[in-house]
Parts: sequence; structure tokens; C-alpha cells
Amino acid sequence: MAWLKADISGLRQEIQQSDGRLRAVEHGQAKPESLLEDPREAIGARSAA
Repeated sequence: MAWLKADISGLRQEIQQSDGRLRAVEHGQAKPESLLEDPREAIGARSAA
């Protein structure tokens, strides 16, 4: 059951990140192309920088 809670938590985080990126595009703070990034790749790139 713990793995299910972890999966749900991970999905919730991905949804929140996607929602944040969409809001940034809507407010002109990001380019629409940023919505095409895989969230995991975007996070990895930011962590590496």
C-alpha cells in the first residue's frame, strides 16, 4: 500500500509542475515550447545546472 501512496504523490507533483508551466505560458513568463518538455528531463536539466 505504501507504493501506491508514493505513486499518487509522484503523480500529484507532476500535475502541479505541469500546471505551473502552463500558468507561466499563459502569463507570458515562458514560451509555449516549454510545455513540450518532459517534466523529468526539465527537472534533471535544472538540477544539473
